[in-house]
Amino acid sequence: MAERVRFVPDRAFPRMMLKSPAARALCLARGEEIRARAASMYDASAYGLRAKEGARRVRAIVYTADMHAARSNLRHNTLRKAMGGR
Repeated sequence: MAERVRFVPDRAFPRMMLKSPAARALCLARGEEIRARAASMYDASAYGLRAKEGARRVRAIVYTADMHAARSNLRHNTLRKAMGGR
């Protein structure tokens, strides 16, 4: 008879991948697409982008950089539309 094979997953590997430089580059690329799309809507072009490394993963944050963009986002849901929402 064959012996049983036991699989033990490495739990540190997925966390390492989520915090890797490649994951950071992917987040920044997607964030830049969203920032550029939001900046092209409704005559408000002051949107910023930054990357933040949390405890478990890297995040890209697109934010309004001035009051005009903030008001435009409140009125037109610019960031939500730029992400693909309705």
